[in-house]
This record gives sequence, C-alpha cells and structure tokens, in this order.
Amino acid sequence: MTDIAARPHYILSAKKMSNREKALDYIYETLLLPRDGGRNLDAIADLMGELPSCVIELRHVELLDGKGPLAEWGLRLRGMLFDIAMQRDDLDLVIVR
Repeated sequence: MTDIAARPHYILSAKKMSNREKALDYIYETLLLPRDGGRNLDAIADLMGELPSCVIELRHVELLDGKGPLAEWGLRLRGMLFDIAMQRDDLDLVIVR
C-alpha cells in the first residue's frame, strides 16, 4: 500500500450538501464517479468499490448528524462512507469537524 500522502485525496464538504440531490451531484462530481450507476447511496457504495487507492476527507461532518436538510439520509451517508473505508485497506476516511 502506498503512503497516505502519496495517494489521491478527495475532499467532501457537508457544507456543499444542502439537499439530497445536490449532495448526490456533488459526491459523483468530487469522487469522479460515472453517473450511470444510479442516484442512491447503494449505487455510490458500489461505484466506490472501483475507486483507486485514495483518501477521502469528510469535512463538517457535524452537518450530517441526522438533523437539518439531510436528516436521516446524512447519517446513512456517513455510515456508508465509514463502511466502505472499513472494507478497503487502500481507502482511508478522514473525518474533520
């Protein structure tokens, strides 16, 4: 496995996720995922399995706390990202508040 500093970094800011549709668009754009995979968290999780070794930095995670505009979906997004990181030794998730 390559050094964490040498791997591609993707930064996801919850500040840019004002609603579910914008969040989906933003995630697909930021992670460079093909858009034909579906418009839900299961589709994103499947596509993330194809990402090369990388680091995903999730910023302002407190905005995904189950309240506000994303409500429960925000919690599911956090959980999905955590699950993917736990399944892959070559994908690191960095949480920033």
